[in-house]
Amino acid sequence: YPDPNLMLDTYGADAIRLYMIYSPVVKAESLKFSETGVKQLMRDLLIPWWNAYSFFVTYANVDGFHDKEVVYPESDNVLDKWIVSSMETLIHDVTEAMDDYDLQKSVRPFVKFVEDLTNWYIRRSRRRFWKSQNDGDKLRAYRTLRYVLVQLSKVAAPFTPFIAEEIYSNLKGESDPESVHLCDFPAANDAARQPALEKAMAEVMTVVELGRRLRADNDLKVRQPLATLRVAGMRDEGSGIREDLVSLITDELNVKTVEFIADETELCEVSYKANFKTLGRKCGPRMKAIAAAIAGMREWGTGNRVIDGVEITEDDVVVTRTSKPGLVVAANGAIVVGLETALTPELVAEGNAREFVSHVQSMRKEADFEVTQRISLTVETDAEMKSAIEAHLDYVKNETLATDLVFAACGAEAVELNGHATKIAVAKV
Repeated sequence: YPDPNLMLDTYGADAIRLYMIYSPVVKAESLKFSETGVKQLMRDLLIPWWNAYSFFVTYANVDGFHDKEVVYPESDNVLDKWIVSSMETLIHDVTEAMDDYDLQKSVRPFVKFVEDLTNWYIRRSRRRFWKSQNDGDKLRAYRTLRYVLVQLSKVAAPFTPFIAEEIYSNLKGESDPESVHLCDFPAANDAARQPALEKAMAEVMTVVELGRRLRADNDLKVRQPLATLRVAGMRDEGSGIREDLVSLITDELNVKTVEFIADETELCEVSYKANFKTLGRKCGPRMKAIAAAIAGMREWGTGNRVIDGVEITEDDVVVTRTSKPGLVVAANGAIVVGLETALTPELVAEGNAREFVSHVQSMRKEADFEVTQRISLTVETDAEMKSAIEAHLDYVKNETLATDLVFAACGAEAVELNGHATKIAVAKV
């Protein structure tokens, strides 16, 4: 595949075109042109889309992946199924909006899809592309990403004709039309859409976002493993999909186990209070009775409530959650998560090993090593860090692509890794 490292400024016209489509101009209203708005579209859509294409090309060229045709991905990997379903939903939503002559609505789904593609699908699939063996799972990952990028080019071509043409031309199959603008506009494959999976994945991303917030707010380092995350409000509905996604949560939040519970009161004490700012105008003289009814609630449930003839929304209620001992808690809508904060010696040791790996990865990057470059490591450190590395040696070597790791004196400059003075020497193999 051609080198993707060209200047995206070439596609400034696409950004301006999108900006105009998304502006009041399409409804014959006035517009004050904003260069900032164009740059924002570049940052939110075009650059991430191009980065996804660049990621594919970089690794496909390294691995020699060059299927003659773009094939529909048949995969049992839950991430592949999800991104293909999301692609079909994107096509469906864009087509529906265009059929209604609503140009603004037709471009809205693109940013969300590209964000999901880059910040979730590719990021969660990186190890599938990185691993050395060319197995069936890696092949399915390549075929899925290529298919999605080509389909995205087709559905985006009317809006971003230049970047869509560039990506399509470089990734198309041998029997495909020469130009994306000679292709039929794609029709959504409803059979490939899995709304339950898309909903469950959205809930997983919410859980991950809440977990990250808890780590940041409570100074719990991301590389430090924790024992358990408990989740309330994520419904399985008998589909089994939720359990298939547990590994994404454990890996993303660096926790050992995820437990799904029925009631958030297992995680925290919950109290409700009337939001007088929003309810004052609604309730009038009934305010006192309604506030008392809200304070007496044991749970909110889903949807709005009617109390004393007044419809009460979530914005009308202030919810206070007090974490139970050993937990920190966060919520978004119906989903509530509780993170255990206690650390065992085993968890501390694994955290030290992960901190070591992170530093070696930074050293590889600073040395400008190829992504597939094998290395050898010489390490001089204290007994606790040495023990942690030895306990997780396979993980350390696999993550850093080290063929050999020895503990010996070395002339490197010492760095502090979780409070442990450590010297690391890296050499190419």
